[in-house]
Amino acid sequence: MLTIQEVSVKNVRKTYKNHHVSIRELSFTKAITIIKGENGSGKSTLLKAMASLISYEGEIVRPDRVGFMQEEVSLPLDSSLRLFLSSLRSIGQKTKEEKIDYFIDLFSLKEKLDEKLGALSKGMRMKVNLIQCLMEEKDLYLLDEPFSGLDKESVRALVSYMHKQTDKKFIVTSHIFFDVSDLDCEVLYL
Repeated sequence: MLTIQEVSVKNVRKTYKNHHVSIRELSFTKAITIIKGENGSGKSTLLKAMASLISYEGEIVRPDRVGFMQEEVSLPLDSSLRLFLSSLRSIGQKTKEEKIDYFIDLFSLKEKLDEKLGALSKGMRMKVNLIQCLMEEKDLYLLDEPFSGLDKESVRALVSYMHKQTDKKFIVTSHIFFDVSDLDCEVLYL
């Protein structure tokens, strides 16, 4: 497993048809890093490059086991939350089942289990999206805009969870500018 100091980005470039993203150098020194920036600043591009989901130029050093959560939630909207989580359980091991139950409690989803995913609010669907990502055992989690749609209590629950994972690293993007002084995390700006 890599140490925290071994997660870094150097001279990463990605060219789109009408846009160019260039990130000179970033080192991620804490267990939780929040990358802030305006829309279009390259936050999502950086995470996708770090997850090896897009081609890019430059150098990225990271562990092999990486989890990625995209901002756009893609769920089977006609499925109930209970059925969807049951399908996640069926493809996982016992540890995944226990994690799913843990996240149901953490994100206060018990009362929503029989609702259709399409009827859930944006924040509730974001919680389900987080469960899909965090239930997997990874060394590095890349979370694209996970606070979008979450209430303060859910943000605190997520951050508390991340702090408890002492052997994991989290890199989180956010275009929402809020006070992170009590989160004990590193903040980088793009």
